[in-house]
Amino acid sequence: MKKWRLALFEKAEELETREESAEVIFAFKRKATKIDIEATEALIGKKLPKELVDFFLATNGLKIDWTIELQGKQSKIVRGKSNILNIESFSKKEVLSWTNGNYQSTVLETKEVNNFFKVEPFVSEDFFVFDDIGFGNLVLISWENQEDVELFLACYNDKIYKLRIGIEDYFRLLEKTRGIYFWQQYLIENQSLDLNNQIPDDFHSNMERLFPEEDISEFSPPPLPDKSSAYNSYYRQKKQSNYKKEIERLFLDLQKNQAFRHVVFQPNPSVHIGVLRKIRAVLNRELPKSMLALYTSMNGFEFGWSFYDRINENIIKGKIILPPLETVFGGEGGERTRIWDEKVNKNIFWTDDLPNETLESLRPLKRIELVEGSSIDTLIKFLPDLEEPILFLKYKNDLFELDLSFEDYLSALMQTHGLEYWQFHLLTNNEQKELNIELPSLDQIQKIFPESDLSFLS
Repeated sequence: MKKWRLALFEKAEELETREESAEVIFAFKRKATKIDIEATEALIGKKLPKELVDFFLATNGLKIDWTIELQGKQSKIVRGKSNILNIESFSKKEVLSWTNGNYQSTVLETKEVNNFFKVEPFVSEDFFVFDDIGFGNLVLISWENQEDVELFLACYNDKIYKLRIGIEDYFRLLEKTRGIYFWQQYLIENQSLDLNNQIPDDFHSNMERLFPEEDISEFSPPPLPDKSSAYNSYYRQKKQSNYKKEIERLFLDLQKNQAFRHVVFQPNPSVHIGVLRKIRAVLNRELPKSMLALYTSMNGFEFGWSFYDRINENIIKGKIILPPLETVFGGEGGERTRIWDEKVNKNIFWTDDLPNETLESLRPLKRIELVEGSSIDTLIKFLPDLEEPILFLKYKNDLFELDLSFEDYLSALMQTHGLEYWQFHLLTNNEQKELNIELPSLDQIQKIFPESDLSFLS
């Protein structure tokens, strides 16, 4: 174990020196004692596997978390994540239940507990959580005796898959892969992950590009991509939208214009493949190409500016805030808490002061754009029989369905440059009168942005 720790440290240092790396964490924890081992074994009613004991005596838990942004035709995020839990976790007396693709933990009131995490609905065997590998995926461990140890991959598609490796090989391959996302799926015994054939994770090509010195021949080959998949179909297109470059062009144009102040563009790196898989598992469908075009370019962004109107002597502002998909579908804590359920995270989507009957109707909706400092939100809703989502404009407690696609909405954002309250021009005349609000005039928008095509607003 000492040699393994040293080798992992060396590989962590190598990752930190890469220019494209960000937030590299390889954290070992305080060693457990033999007293800790004996107390845990007494609690769970059986001996721990020898390899697990050796691990806890060398490091009482391990955390790996790193991110690399690879540039190319489309930039993409590669992540490594492993969180092997410490021995104190055995005394938490928690039951881990699996509901609608989400793990939820409940602390038991009793002083007695037969195992660390009993994973439901897999109640026929005792499973202990061994490694939390992110995006709702876990590696579980089960054993009858110290020699008969099995590892399983528990996925957010509500299934578990037996791995063909033991603990010793798991540690060895964790070092080899540096915990790169979902390497475990290529070690499943006599099965394949059908869910992920839809959205491939590029494990093999990422390993070859990032760590060419490593031999990955013992991993199963990647599955053939599903041609019906929206994700794969989008990547086969010869011409792909690059919204990041288009917004960058708007940003540079405004920066050069001295009439504009406080020009800001902060794009997020492209969405991680684990997020797309999680969303597909929860929605039971993929995102449409129109949304993939944006989020594979950048996983949300913030764009803003101010303009002084000398004629009317007032300041005009524009702001676009498109949050990451993790926030859209799971709230800000979606990945951190492993709970992506709108009933749990409803206060992240909506404020508490909404009437109860309104709140219930809003739960299926997701906030795709936040208009800062106002009572406006742009929302989307997916219906089973429609490929494209339906868009809504929410103003205070009023909800209006918009007659345009997600792609058209993005185009409108860029043509208006996110001018404050431009969205109200998408409403009918009767809806505008009902709200009794003052709209920015189309003539005013055209004067500020003479090259913009605003025909869709007339």
